Amino acid sequence: MKQTTKLDAVKDIIFGDEIHDFKQQLTELRSLIDTLLEQQDQSSRKFFKELNALKETQKNDLNNLLKRVDNLEANTADKTALGKTLVKLGQKLQNGQKK
Repeated sequence: MKQTTKLDAVKDIIFGDEIHDFKQQLTELRSLIDTLLEQQDQSSRKFFKELNALKETQKNDLNNLLKRVDNLEANTADKTALGKTLVKLGQKLQNGQKK
């Protein structure tokens, strides 16, 4: 233990206040790094939250578009069936008038 004290005294004599300045700068750098890491973490969480919200919006928009396409296809099928029925009705009317 006596050796450690002498070693610390020699370090203090050789390096003096520089060691204290370096320790203070290192502490400040560690604090800055921790702050920046926290900010980066918050930014990442915000980004992924917004990304997930965007994905959900796009999914809903796509589902709504698919429903509209299905409705259009159903309307087209109904119009086609109606057209065929009208043609048949017209043919029956023509056949009935010929008699």
